[in-house]
Amino acid sequence: MKIFTKFILPIIAFLSGILFFLIYNDILVIKFISFNKNNFVGNFFDHSTVKKNVTFYYWKDEKFNTEKRDLIWLSDKAETLKHFVNDWLKILLEENIIKKRVILNSIALSKEKDIAYLSFDQSFLEQSWSIYAKWNCIESLLKSIKDADFKINEIVFLVNNNAMYDEHLDFSQSWGILGFYQ
Repeated sequence: MKIFTKFILPIIAFLSGILFFLIYNDILVIKFISFNKNNFVGNFFDHSTVKKNVTFYYWKDEKFNTEKRDLIWLSDKAETLKHFVNDWLKILLEENIIKKRVILNSIALSKEKDIAYLSFDQSFLEQSWSIYAKWNCIESLLKSIKDADFKINEIVFLVNNNAMYDEHLDFSQSWGILGFYQ
């Protein structure tokens, strides 16, 4: 009994203290998973997600080009729009329209969900481009969003949650989704 109280009991208390410390600080996460068929199907096959074929527009070689891709359409409109715009930016990078990788960091929708605030990590418009090329690049994004039927009327372009800056274009106000060519 002396050995138990002097050695084993303090070791058990010390180890259980370390265990509770690790769990409390989220260093050790314990999750019990039940493999009930209903739980498994419900987690991975949400009926609010749909695979949809969408058309992306981009401006290259003095004309609008299109590319069709499949996109997972989520029930969350903002998250779907974020994936949509990031895919559009990937197309611009693949087509060597932009030189640097640009990411849409965050998106916010107005209360009525008709105005989208897109915040990028940097501007996707090259400063060396002409005004005409910049307009058409923006027009291609607006046209892509409009054709994907997001039901958004205006877009506000931001960089790191501040108004996007360009020497030639004014980004202090929102841009209508109908664009320039109606």
